[in-house]
Amino acid sequence: MSRISPVGFAHFGSLLGTLGNILEGYRYVKLAKQLLGRIAGSNEVAGEVLKVSTNVVCFVEPAQSTIEFFKEGFNLSMASGDLITAMECSIYYSTSTFWVYPSLAIVKKNVDNTRKMLEQQNHLTFLGFILPMSRTMSVLIGSDVSDSFINLITESALEHSLLDKNPLQWMILSFQKMYISFVFREFDILKHLAEKYFHVRFKPWTMTFVLSVQRFYCGL
Repeated sequence: MSRISPVGFAHFGSLLGTLGNILEGYRYVKLAKQLLGRIAGSNEVAGEVLKVSTNVVCFVEPAQSTIEFFKEGFNLSMASGDLITAMECSIYYSTSTFWVYPSLAIVKKNVDNTRKMLEQQNHLTFLGFILPMSRTMSVLIGSDVSDSFINLITESALEHSLLDKNPLQWMILSFQKMYISFVFREFDILKHLAEKYFHVRFKPWTMTFVLSVQRFYCGL
Protein backbone atom coordinates (compact mmCIF):
# COMPACT_ATOMS: atom_id res chain seq x y z
CA MET A 1 0.00 0.00 0.00
CA SER A 2 1.07 3.58 -0.65
CA ARG A 3 0.64 6.65 1.51
CA ILE A 4 -2.48 7.67 -0.46
CA SER A 5 -4.22 4.30 -0.13
CA PRO A 6 -6.40 5.66 2.72
CA VAL A 7 -7.63 8.36 0.35
CA GLY A 8 -8.69 5.72 -2.16
CA PHE A 9 -10.56 3.69 0.46
CA ALA A 10 -12.28 6.82 1.77
CA HIS A 11 -13.48 7.94 -1.65
CA PHE A 12 -14.57 4.42 -2.58
CA GLY A 13 -16.59 4.21 0.61
CA SER A 14 -18.16 7.56 -0.16
CA LEU A 15 -19.07 6.38 -3.65
CA LEU A 16 -20.67 3.21 -2.28
CA GLY A 17 -22.73 5.30 0.11
CA THR A 18 -23.83 7.61 -2.69
CA LEU A 19 -25.01 4.58 -4.65
CA GLY A 20 -27.15 3.52 -1.68
CA ASN A 21 -24.93 1.04 0.17
CA ILE A 22 -24.19 3.20 3.20
CA LEU A 23 -23.15 0.41 5.58
CA GLU A 24 -20.66 -1.01 3.10
CA GLY A 25 -19.32 2.48 2.44
CA TYR A 26 -19.04 2.98 6.18
CA ARG A 27 -16.79 -0.10 6.42
CA TYR A 28 -14.40 1.32 3.82
CA VAL A 29 -14.14 4.79 5.35
CA LYS A 30 -13.50 3.23 8.77
CA LEU A 31 -10.71 1.21 7.19
CA ALA A 32 -9.31 4.37 5.63
CA LYS A 33 -9.19 6.07 9.04
CA GLN A 34 -7.57 3.03 10.66
CA LEU A 35 -4.77 3.06 8.07
CA LEU A 36 -3.79 6.63 8.93
CA GLY A 37 -0.53 6.57 10.84
CA ARG A 38 0.09 2.92 10.01
CA ILE A 39 1.41 3.69 6.54
CA ALA A 40 4.47 5.90 6.23
CA GLY A 41 3.56 9.36 4.98
CA SER A 42 -0.19 8.84 5.27
CA ASN A 43 -0.50 11.67 7.79
CA GLU A 44 0.07 14.08 4.90
CA VAL A 45 -3.33 13.09 3.46
CA ALA A 46 -5.12 12.66 6.79
CA GLY A 47 -7.15 15.84 6.28
CA GLU A 48 -8.53 14.58 2.97
CA VAL A 49 -9.39 11.20 4.51
CA LEU A 50 -11.20 12.77 7.45
CA LYS A 51 -13.06 15.21 5.19
CA VAL A 52 -14.43 12.45 2.98
CA SER A 53 -14.98 9.77 5.63
CA THR A 54 -16.76 12.06 8.12
CA ASN A 55 -19.44 12.83 5.54
CA VAL A 56 -20.19 9.08 5.44
CA VAL A 57 -19.85 8.37 9.15
CA CYS A 58 -22.44 11.07 9.90
CA PHE A 59 -25.08 8.79 8.36
CA VAL A 60 -24.27 5.98 10.80
CA GLU A 61 -22.97 7.54 14.01
CA PRO A 62 -24.36 10.54 15.95
CA ALA A 63 -23.62 13.69 13.96
CA GLN A 64 -23.15 15.79 17.11
CA SER A 65 -19.87 14.03 17.87
CA THR A 66 -18.91 12.90 14.38
CA ILE A 67 -18.62 16.38 12.84
CA GLU A 68 -15.75 17.12 15.23
CA PHE A 69 -13.59 15.08 12.85
CA PHE A 70 -14.01 17.91 10.33
CA LYS A 71 -12.23 20.15 12.83
CA GLU A 72 -9.48 17.55 13.24
CA GLY A 73 -9.21 17.32 9.46
CA PHE A 74 -8.80 21.09 9.32
CA ASN A 75 -5.95 21.04 11.86
CA LEU A 76 -4.16 18.16 10.14
CA SER A 77 -4.52 19.79 6.72
CA MET A 78 -3.10 23.07 7.98
CA ALA A 79 -0.20 21.19 9.57
CA SER A 80 0.61 19.44 6.27
CA GLY A 81 0.21 22.61 4.17
CA ASP A 82 -2.94 21.43 2.37
CA LEU A 83 -4.83 24.72 2.44
CA ILE A 84 -7.60 23.65 0.03
CA THR A 85 -8.61 20.65 2.11
CA ALA A 86 -8.37 22.78 5.26
CA MET A 87 -10.84 25.28 3.81
CA GLU A 88 -13.17 22.47 2.75
CA CYS A 89 -13.10 20.93 6.24
CA SER A 90 -13.84 24.34 7.74
CA ILE A 91 -16.84 24.78 5.43
CA TYR A 92 -18.20 21.33 6.25
CA TYR A 93 -17.72 21.86 9.97
CA SER A 94 -19.28 25.31 10.21
CA THR A 95 -22.30 24.45 8.04
CA SER A 96 -22.85 21.13 9.83
CA THR A 97 -22.89 22.78 13.25
CA PHE A 98 -25.97 24.73 12.18
CA TRP A 99 -27.98 21.49 12.13
CA VAL A 100 -26.63 19.83 15.27
CA TYR A 101 -25.57 22.60 17.71
CA PRO A 102 -28.17 24.05 20.10
CA SER A 103 -26.63 27.55 20.22
CA LEU A 104 -26.92 29.87 17.21
CA ALA A 105 -24.27 32.14 18.73
CA ILE A 106 -21.68 29.35 18.57
CA VAL A 107 -22.74 28.44 15.04
CA LYS A 108 -22.46 32.05 13.90
CA LYS A 109 -18.95 32.24 15.34
CA ASN A 110 -17.94 29.12 13.39
CA VAL A 111 -19.48 30.44 10.17
CA ASP A 112 -17.86 33.87 10.60
CA ASN A 113 -14.43 32.33 11.23
CA THR A 114 -14.72 30.21 8.09
CA ARG A 115 -15.90 33.15 6.05
CA LYS A 116 -13.03 35.36 7.21
CA MET A 117 -10.50 32.71 6.27
CA LEU A 118 -12.00 32.32 2.79
CA GLU A 119 -12.05 36.08 2.29
CA GLN A 120 -8.38 36.29 3.32
CA GLN A 121 -7.54 33.60 0.77
CA ASN A 122 -9.78 35.31 -1.80
CA HIS A 123 -11.30 31.94 -2.71
CA LEU A 124 -14.52 33.06 -4.36
CA THR A 125 -15.73 29.55 -5.20
CA PHE A 126 -15.63 28.42 -1.57
CA LEU A 127 -17.11 31.75 -0.48
CA GLY A 128 -20.10 30.90 -2.65
CA PHE A 129 -20.73 27.89 -0.41
CA ILE A 130 -20.51 29.70 2.95
CA LEU A 131 -22.17 33.05 2.17
CA PRO A 132 -25.75 31.69 2.00
CA MET A 133 -25.31 30.18 5.47
CA SER A 134 -23.79 33.45 6.69
CA ARG A 135 -26.85 35.33 5.51
CA THR A 136 -29.18 32.78 7.11
CA MET A 137 -27.41 33.21 10.45
CA SER A 138 -27.71 36.99 10.23
CA VAL A 139 -31.44 36.77 9.51
CA LEU A 140 -32.18 34.30 12.31
CA ILE A 141 -30.16 36.17 14.91
CA GLY A 142 -31.45 39.52 13.74
CA SER A 143 -28.07 41.11 13.07
CA ASP A 144 -27.12 43.41 10.22
CA VAL A 145 -27.49 41.86 6.75
CA SER A 146 -26.30 44.91 4.82
CA ASP A 147 -22.82 43.49 4.34
CA SER A 148 -21.78 43.80 0.71
CA PHE A 149 -20.55 40.21 0.49
CA ILE A 150 -23.87 38.88 1.80
CA ASN A 151 -25.92 41.08 -0.49
CA LEU A 152 -24.07 39.67 -3.49
CA ILE A 153 -25.94 36.39 -3.13
CA THR A 154 -29.31 38.09 -3.54
CA GLU A 155 -28.57 39.45 -7.00
CA SER A 156 -30.52 37.69 -9.71
CA ALA A 157 -27.64 38.05 -12.16
CA LEU A 158 -25.41 36.02 -9.87
CA GLU A 159 -28.13 33.40 -9.44
CA HIS A 160 -28.38 32.92 -13.21
CA SER A 161 -24.60 32.69 -13.44
CA LEU A 162 -24.48 30.01 -10.74
CA LEU A 163 -27.30 28.07 -12.34
CA ASP A 164 -25.31 27.86 -15.58
CA LYS A 165 -21.81 27.38 -14.18
CA ASN A 166 -22.14 25.81 -10.74
CA PRO A 167 -25.52 24.17 -10.05
CA LEU A 168 -24.38 22.92 -6.63
CA GLN A 169 -23.73 26.46 -5.41
CA TRP A 170 -27.05 27.55 -6.88
CA MET A 171 -28.86 24.76 -5.00
CA ILE A 172 -27.19 25.77 -1.72
CA LEU A 173 -28.18 29.39 -2.25
CA SER A 174 -31.75 28.46 -3.15
CA PHE A 175 -32.09 26.08 -0.22
CA GLN A 176 -31.05 28.72 2.31
CA LYS A 177 -33.69 31.06 0.89
CA MET A 178 -36.22 28.24 1.09
CA TYR A 179 -35.28 27.51 4.69
CA ILE A 180 -35.74 31.15 5.73
CA SER A 181 -39.13 31.19 3.99
CA PHE A 182 -40.04 27.97 5.84
CA VAL A 183 -39.03 29.37 9.23
CA PHE A 184 -41.01 32.58 8.75
CA ARG A 185 -43.98 30.76 7.17
CA GLU A 186 -43.74 32.58 3.84
CA PHE A 187 -45.22 29.62 1.99
CA ASP A 188 -45.92 31.34 -1.34
CA ILE A 189 -42.27 32.29 -1.65
CA LEU A 190 -41.28 28.83 -0.42
CA LYS A 191 -43.35 27.12 -3.12
CA HIS A 192 -41.82 29.28 -5.85
CA LEU A 193 -38.27 28.57 -4.64
CA ALA A 194 -39.00 24.85 -4.27
CA GLU A 195 -40.18 24.60 -7.85
CA LYS A 196 -36.95 26.22 -9.05
CA TYR A 197 -34.89 24.01 -6.74
CA PHE A 198 -36.36 20.74 -7.97
CA HIS A 199 -36.02 21.85 -11.57
CA VAL A 200 -32.24 21.46 -11.29
CA ARG A 201 -31.02 17.90 -11.74
CA PHE A 202 -27.75 17.62 -9.86
CA LYS A 203 -26.49 14.54 -8.05
CA PRO A 204 -23.07 14.67 -6.33
CA TRP A 205 -20.91 11.57 -6.70
CA THR A 206 -19.79 11.72 -3.07
CA MET A 207 -21.82 11.66 0.14
CA THR A 208 -22.32 15.02 1.86
CA PHE A 209 -24.02 15.30 5.23
CA VAL A 210 -25.34 18.84 4.78
CA LEU A 211 -26.98 17.94 1.45
CA SER A 212 -28.97 15.22 3.21
CA VAL A 213 -30.43 17.92 5.45
CA GLN A 214 -31.47 19.80 2.34
CA ARG A 215 -33.29 16.74 1.07
CA PHE A 216 -35.09 16.36 4.40
CA TYR A 217 -36.41 19.90 4.52
CA CYS A 218 -37.25 19.91 0.83
CA GLY A 219 -39.36 16.83 1.51
CA LEU A 220 -41.26 18.77 4.15
